[in-house]
Amino acid sequence: MTSSGRGGPTDTQRRQWAIGLLIVVLGVGTVGYMILGLGFSDAIYQTAITITTVGFGEITSDGDPTAAYRWFTLGLVLAGASSAVFAAGIVIEFMVDQRAGVFRERRMQREISALRGHVIICGYGRVGRAVARRAEGLGGDIVVIDESADALADCAYPNIAGDATSDDVLRRAGVEHAEALVAGLSSDAANLFLAVSAQQINSAVRIVSRANESDNAHKLRAMHLHTVVDLYEMAGNRLATAALRPSTSAYLDQVFSTESDQVELTEVDIGSGAPLVGRTVPEIEAAHRVVVVAHRPAGGEQFSSPRSFEGAVGSGDVVIVLGDRAAVAAVLAQAGR
Repeated sequence: MTSSGRGGPTDTQRRQWAIGLLIVVLGVGTVGYMILGLGFSDAIYQTAITITTVGFGEITSDGDPTAAYRWFTLGLVLAGASSAVFAAGIVIEFMVDQRAGVFRERRMQREISALRGHVIICGYGRVGRAVARRAEGLGGDIVVIDESADALADCAYPNIAGDATSDDVLRRAGVEHAEALVAGLSSDAANLFLAVSAQQINSAVRIVSRANESDNAHKLRAMHLHTVVDLYEMAGNRLATAALRPSTSAYLDQVFSTESDQVELTEVDIGSGAPLVGRTVPEIEAAHRVVVVAHRPAGGEQFSSPRSFEGAVGSGDVVIVLGDRAAVAAVLAQAGR
């Protein structure tokens, strides 16, 4: 727990206030009793037993306490007891939160350990949140890593607060069993180090890296990462398209929206023995009412127009299909993956 509410004081601040209030009450009580005639040690002792309502008795300098002494003690009891109860409540709340936090962390770690083929998102800033929303919309399981516990306070996905470049943190996130890892840290050097660390643990994990500086994009690509996204280049392309081809831009927004059920663009990996094996592109389109917009043969690196492909799709081929979500889901079900 890091805050008592949006815009409210943090738990650390509340503990500091409680301790500060007790110190103030103890100081005021000590000074007050010294003014009423007690020595320093007797004054601080009398203050302590008064605010804790121990009730050992009254220490006076000359016999029976005066009316002023009693009125001051009464006021100190009220103020001190209230402060002590407030401070005790803060301490108990902190201890309960700590214990609950341990239980939550253990439960979350068990949940993460059971995941297979999930996506690890490193960095939960504005870009990381957008990636998580999109990945969730595509039906992927998600684990988030961020160095700041505050950034993860409202994270709805399994998450780990820690350094994403650490092998231990990556293993806790299940990188050995992950399908993909998104390196979305704010430093290109950190993203590069993260990619190396992840590849050493799981050479099969697909790594997609964010390039924060356009000049560094080629360095990341030199690491043979699966995808390097230059944020500025991508944003520039979309802005130019929106300015000069507004209808195209609107259509792309619709295609990539997680809230639209009308159209979806996705890749279909053809598995061995899948029902789609041996079928031509026109047959797939007619049977499922989708449009095949690209085809890549097994082992190939480049997509080509399906109109230039006259044969039947085979095991290991990849086709990009466009259609409503139900139709696309039907094609995926026939892909055997």
